[in-house]
Amino acid sequence: MPCQRDPYEILGLPPNASQREVRRRFISLAEKHRREMLSDPAAYGTFAETNAAYHLLADSAARARYNEDHGLLPFIESQAGGRPDILEQVGDMLPDGWPWLVAGFAFPVIYFVSFWVFPGAPYYGVPFFHSWEGLIVLVVIANAVTFLMAALFSDR
Repeated sequence: MPCQRDPYEILGLPPNASQREVRRRFISLAEKHRREMLSDPAAYGTFAETNAAYHLLADSAARARYNEDHGLLPFIESQAGGRPDILEQVGDMLPDGWPWLVAGFAFPVIYFVSFWVFPGAPYYGVPFFHSWEGLIVLVVIANAVTFLMAALFSDR
């Protein structure tokens, strides 16, 4: 379905919005419209319009043609210093839901590394990380790391 209205207006973005902003806005609108379609099948048209607007703006060549046809300035993706943001690059390389994978692996790694740090634990008493309180602290640390990574790299 070709986009009949202004795609920037549909997504609620300015013409100089970055590709990342376009993607984030589309994801949030798609989730909203998906929930609306469950209760109102007539909302499918709005979802289809949002989808068409996103696909037009996500394709750099199509976006440049649209901007040229409508007298808008050409879209140029730029970063300060001419280098892309490293957090953006790392976030794009990792699969969705990866912070939970990190947390899942971080906890056992921290736990078993503590055996190496405290090698005499079975003979000289239990170090903090090998007690119930220590396990709870490790779980809290792993979750804090997970949420921090999710906040830094999430596209939402």
